[in-house]
Amino acid sequence: MKNRTTAVIITILVVFLFGCPGILFLCNGLLALIEVITDYQFQIIGYGYNAPYWVIGSFCAGVLAIIIMVLVAYFVLRKKKEPLPPSSDEPLPPPI
Repeated sequence: MKNRTTAVIITILVVFLFGCPGILFLCNGLLALIEVITDYQFQIIGYGYNAPYWVIGSFCAGVLAIIIMVLVAYFVLRKKKEPLPPSSDEPLPPPI
C-alpha cells in the first residue's frame, strides 16, 4: 500500500474483527475440551452431548480467524519491491 497510515488502520481493524473473536473461540474450545475430559458442565456451553462438536468447531473457527488476521496483516503491511529502472540496450559512451 502506498499510504502507511491506511495500512496500519486496516491492520488494527482486522485485529479487532478477527483476532479478538479468534482468541475467544479458542477459549470457548478450551472450556468445551475441559467439559469433555472432566464431565463437568459449564453454564456457558451447557450441552453435554454436543461438547465434542463445540471443541472441534471452536478450535477450527479460532484458528481460521487468527490465520486470516495474520495473512491480512502480512499482505497489508509488507513493503513491495521497487521496480527497477528501465534498462537501455545502448552501449555506454567511451571513457574520456
